[in-house]
Amino acid sequence: MTPVDLIEIVGSLLILSAFAAAQTSRLSPDSLPYLVFNLSGSAVLAVIALADRSWGFLLLEGSWALISAVGLVRAVYGKARFTRPGTVPAAIVTTSPPAGGDTPPTGDSTLPPEGGAAPTDGSAMSQVVPDPSVAPFGLRTAAHVGISVSDLDRSVAFYQALTGVAPVVRDETMRGGGFARAQGLPITRLRYATFHLENLGIDLVQFQEPAGEHASVAANRPGSMHLCFQVDDLRGVHQRMRDAGIEFLGEPYTFVVEEVSPPDAAGTEVAYFNDPDGTNLELIAPRGGFARSG
Repeated sequence: MTPVDLIEIVGSLLILSAFAAAQTSRLSPDSLPYLVFNLSGSAVLAVIALADRSWGFLLLEGSWALISAVGLVRAVYGKARFTRPGTVPAAIVTTSPPAGGDTPPTGDSTLPPEGGAAPTDGSAMSQVVPDPSVAPFGLRTAAHVGISVSDLDRSVAFYQALTGVAPVVRDETMRGGGFARAQGLPITRLRYATFHLENLGIDLVQFQEPAGEHASVAANRPGSMHLCFQVDDLRGVHQRMRDAGIEFLGEPYTFVVEEVSPPDAAGTEVAYFNDPDGTNLELIAPRGGFARSG
């Protein structure tokens, strides 16, 4: 066996290992490792085919290498963070600068690149704020709230215990380059489950690729959200949850007139807790101005 034969075997194994990993869902066809393995293996085989004047084999491996290279460039491009200079439209009001900071020049606004790719390094993307009087979009119906989780099975059990309903789907999957780019990510492979409550859906999503770090969320941290469950007997629900081992951030609280507006919201009871990944959750027994009509 010659050194060229060994190199040819290595190139073939790179392609075959990537293919096997994709077939067993260990690698996404849009992932960087998959594309790198295919590009490396096919490039090696294409060079050997050229040296041997094996034109059909060269066509096959050369095309494979080219397609892999294009996919790799797209994947790397999708991971990059861009800053596009430009002016803000007249109907747009920029977000306020941080306390103590100066307003940045218009051309310094951090915006997604053409096509909408958002930062993928965990940082927040600067967002423009449309003038409501100029650009009303009419988004009046909420379909669902999505919650990223680290362990889908654990979170399904937790939310099923909270709501008393079973998920309508569980352990379903989503993947693909187009879906990933729609989210501003280079690749996406995830599991999810969906709960249908009386007035809202809850999607629990576990990203397997790319797996992210836990967010640092709290009620006072900008960008943090919370999901609120309305109950009639807050004290009774709170006690049953504590008896089941769920920890609350503090004791239930009842708003008084001096501490809330509108005044008729006084008497509203609230209690706060977290899900297993730290997502902010709330119980509320609303009164007056806090109660939803209809």
